[in-house]
Formats: sequence, C-alpha cells, structure tokens
Amino acid sequence: MRCLVVADLHYSLPQFDWLLSAAPQFDVVIFAGDALDIGSSVDFRAQIVVVKKYLALLSGLTRVILCSGNHDLDERNPEGEKIARWIGDVRELGIACDGDSLTIGDTLFTVCPWWDGPLLKQRIDDQLREAAAGRLKRIPRRAGAASAFSATSSSYNGSSSISLRW
Repeated sequence: MRCLVVADLHYSLPQFDWLLSAAPQFDVVIFAGDALDIGSSVDFRAQIVVVKKYLALLSGLTRVILCSGNHDLDERNPEGEKIARWIGDVRELGIACDGDSLTIGDTLFTVCPWWDGPLLKQRIDDQLREAAAGRLKRIPRRAGAASAFSATSSSYNGSSSISLRW
C-alpha cells in the first residue's frame, strides 16, 4: 500500500493544489492535522469552506484519512476542551476522520484527534485500546525527534533508519 502522509499545510492553497496533483499516485492520503491556519488574516469559517472543497476533490482521487491538529480546533465541547467540530462533517465525503477506525487491505488505521485536555485524552486512550485487538498503525499528531519521521525542507529530525530522497 502506498501512503502519502501530509501535515501542517496551514491553509497554504499552493500546497493543497500540489496535494491534489500528487494524490492519484497513492492508495491513501493521510492528512495528519493543521489544514487550517488560526493565525491567518482569512476568516476561520472561510478557511473551513475552502478546505472542505479541497477535501471533496481529494476524496474523489484516492482514499483520505484526516485527523485534527491544534490549528484546526474551532469549538469547545460541553466539557470545555477544544475540538475540531468541522472535521466530522467530512465523513459525508467518505473521509475517515477523528475518532474513526478503518481497515484498508490488512491494515487497521485508527484516527486520533488533537487533544486539548484530560477527557479527550482518555477518549483517545479508550479508542486505541478498543482498536488494539486488530493490527494498529497509530498516526501520531505530535511529531518530533522521537517520531519515525519528522522533516521540513530545511531540517530532518527523525529516525536515522529512514532513508530520505528529496
């Protein structure tokens, strides 16, 4: 299975355009958070509308998995923790998102949201525990030196066991 993992596009429309052009070469696109940019001068609600249109186009090209990042949080749940309510709307496009688990081939994917507090963290722990009976590939949202892969165009902070080709 060929997977394309992207994150932190932060409402960069040229990057979304690139993603649309690259997506057909992959069996699944995993969008690991931060589709939106909370620091942008573009209204958050307008960003959501535009990103949903890109996701609709993307889902017509390949399978898509979308998990939220801290820049995607648009509301608070009843317990007061920040959530990305808008991401749940993309399920109608056939996109697996926060809280979902799905199997592609013989691989189980569990989609974990960005968590803002102890209640959401507990829900994620419960979700992963339930999914653990199958073969699990966790999509970590918080990348860094301890992650298997973490790179930008100017630096690489991941595992030395991964070969990079730019």
